Amino acid sequence: MSINRKIKNLRKEKGYKQSYISFRTGIPQSTLSRFENGKCSLTIIELEKIIVSLDLKLNISIEIP
Repeated sequence: MSINRKIKNLRKEKGYKQSYISFRTGIPQSTLSRFENGKCSLTIIELEKIIVSLDLKLNISIEIP
């Protein structure tokens, strides 16, 4: 599952509206909508803000071949 779909599902499971996430993160609701629908990308900083607003943690790992 793509990260945008995962975030959309988690947001809905928690009963949060995009407007609430927008309020908590400062990211425009229109940007959240476009991201959740796969029409744009977000920076790591924006992604972390969304993750934190969902009461989750962002863990990043880098694998070097």
